[in-house]
Amino acid sequence: ALAEDVSPAGVATGSLAQNAKAAFDAASQAFANNPWLEQFPLVVEAATLFRHDGGWRLHSEAGLVPVKISDAAAWSLLAFTGGHATQVMGEWSGSHLLILGARDHRGAAWCLETGA
Repeated sequence: ALAEDVSPAGVATGSLAQNAKAAFDAASQAFANNPWLEQFPLVVEAATLFRHDGGWRLHSEAGLVPVKISDAAAWSLLAFTGGHATQVMGEWSGSHLLILGARDHRGAAWCLETGA
């Protein structure tokens, strides 16, 4: 991240922190510009993870987003967020978001690798 894109608490701001609709619009444009692109880094603000039809989804202002995450990692992320909306970072494939990390409103971080 560029220095101006990170607040003192470490929470992404500026060009990295977009509303969900703008983030997915940027991803769509990137896929349109490069048809060989396999994934696109995405930061989604105010997203809430929940279980849906045996899988996991994010609820954001862009709507329901299918995610790729193991049950163990999803439950760990839910414990971290307490079920509240949070900033979620991952890789968008065009069909699902591979969640790699999250930050809450205080700047605390959750990472897929450690689950903490």
